[in-house]
Amino acid sequence: MVSVAETAEACGINCMPTFQFFHKTKKVGEFSGASKTKLVELLDNISEKIKNK
Repeated sequence: MVSVAETAEACGINCMPTFQFFHKTKKVGEFSGASKTKLVELLDNISEKIKNK
């Protein structure tokens, strides 16, 4: 079994919380922190990019 620490290291995560977003196996965004406003903004931007492809 792989530990959480090993998974975080493999993904390049240095702090918690860190959110990584993928679309069709490609990483399309990443956010570290606890700002709900910034997280929602990032999700909106990612959603728009995906819709426009």
